Amino acid sequence: MTNRLKKVIPKVISLNQSAFMAMRQISDNIPMVHELLHSMKHGSEEGINFMALKLDMAKAYDCVEWLFLNAMLHKLGFDETFCEWVMECVQTIFYSVVVKGKLWGTSHLAGVNRQGDPLSPFLFLICAEVLSALLQNEEKVGCIRGMTVSHVAESLSHVFFANDSLAKEIEQVIARFWWKDQKTQKVVHWMAWRKVAKCMTFGGLGFKEIIAFNLAMLVKVGWCIICNPDTLLAKMPQRAEELVVPDGKWEIDVIDRCFNNEEACIMLSLPFSQFGGPDHIIWHYTRNGMYLVKLGYKVAQEMEWNGELGRKGMGQSSEDHLKDPIWLAVW
Repeated sequence: MTNRLKKVIPKVISLNQSAFMAMRQISDNIPMVHELLHSMKHGSEEGINFMALKLDMAKAYDCVEWLFLNAMLHKLGFDETFCEWVMECVQTIFYSVVVKGKLWGTSHLAGVNRQGDPLSPFLFLICAEVLSALLQNEEKVGCIRGMTVSHVAESLSHVFFANDSLAKEIEQVIARFWWKDQKTQKVVHWMAWRKVAKCMTFGGLGFKEIIAFNLAMLVKVGWCIICNPDTLLAKMPQRAEELVVPDGKWEIDVIDRCFNNEEACIMLSLPFSQFGGPDHIIWHYTRNGMYLVKLGYKVAQEMEWNGELGRKGMGQSSEDHLKDPIWLAVW
C-alpha cells in the first residue's frame, strides 16, 4: 500500500509540502524561508511593512482523527476500496502492556497515527494538505498576501518544513561527548576534531565532519534545483534572465544586489558562449556527471583541509598516503 501511495502522493499534495516525496527534499523549504526573510528585510518598499509567522504544529502527528482522514482520502479522489484498506490499517491498532514480564492487558488507540509505520507519513501529508488549501484560498480572496523574491517568481504565502540545527553546534556537542571524562566530567580536547574526523586510512577515527557534510548536503540542494526546475524551491531564486542583459552581458547591478562580493566576482568572471548553446551542469567527479553526496563530502573535506572554506587549513601529512603497516595492523 505504501509503495502504491508514494507514486501518486506528489500529484495530490501541493508544492508547499516537500517532505517524504520523491523528487522533493525535506530541507527544500528551509532555504526558501531564508530567501523570503532576506527579501522582506532588504527589498520592502517604502511605507509597506511585511510580517511572517512561524507556527509549530506541536504533537500534530498524534492528533489525526480517523473520520477526517477518511474524508480527505475521498476528497482527493482515492478509490473506495483503497480508502477502506487505509482505514483498516489505522483502526486496528492495539498495544500490549507488559509489567515485569507479565501481560497486563491491551489498549485500543483511537485517532492517532503510528510513528514508524511507513504509511503514516503519507497520511499525515494528506491531512496537512487541508491547512495548505485553506491558506491558498485565503490568499486567493485577498485575506492574506504572499511574497515573491522577484517579479518572475511565484507568490508564496506559506511553506511546511522541519527545523534544522547548526552544523557547527552539532560538531561541538559530539566532540564534547567524545572527550568528556565520565568520572570527573571534565572535557579535554587532546586533538583537533578535524584530525579525529579523518578516515582511518589517514590516521583518524572516521567520524563524520559535520561542517563538510553540511556543505555537501547544501550542494545537493543546489543540484536538485537545477535538475528539478518544476519544484517550488527552483521557482524562488532570481532567474537567469534577470542576471543577463539582452546584448549578452551580465547585469552587474542585479548581481551586486543579490550576491555577496565573492560570489559576484566568480559570476562576473564567467564568459558567455559565443555560439549561444545551452549550458549543461556536470559533476566531473563521477563518470555519469551526476552529483553524489558521498563524493561531495570528500571534496568538501579536502577543501577544508587545504584552507579553501574560510578555516585554517591543516594540509596533508607526508606520511598520510603511505598507509603505515603498523598503523593498519592496529586497526
